[in-house]
Order: sequence, then structure tokens, then C-alpha cells
Amino acid sequence: MAVVGSLNQTLAKQLAAKYDYGAEKQVREWMATLFGDSQEAQQYKQKLLSFELDLQQIFKNGEILCQFVFILLLLFSLKKNKNE
Repeated sequence: MAVVGSLNQTLAKQLAAKYDYGAEKQVREWMATLFGDSQEAQQYKQKLLSFELDLQQIFKNGEILCQFVFILLLLFSLKKNKNE
């Protein structure tokens, strides 16, 4: 079992070394700009920009992710309708 635990730790370290926190920050800021000014949107922005949780934890319950996808779908449909 010590070999498996060691391998897991090694893989976790390799993944952490490759992770780009600067890119994550840019994604968080971009996502936050798409949410509106409602009280609910402000809560989403606060979660995204607080860095207390990683993105996986933020998206895990699906609430922010679903709202974000909804916003993207609205934007794409508006763009499509504008081009027609």
C-alpha cells in the first residue's frame, strides 16, 4: 500500500506543478463579469472572486455552473438573432 500512496502523492504533486493559477484567476474574473447586478449574482461573484474554494468545489453543487451556462446560452442566442 505504501507504493500506491506514494504514487498518488507523486501524481498529485505533478498535477499541482502544471496548474496555472494565473489562468484560473482570469477565468474567474471573466465569469464574474458575465453575472448581472442582482443580489444573487453578487453572491456568485463573491464566491468566484474569493479564492476560498477552488473552481471544482464552486461548481460541484451545480448552482453557479447552471447559471453561467444559462447566461452563455442567452448571449449566444442574442448574437445569433442579431446576425440573422
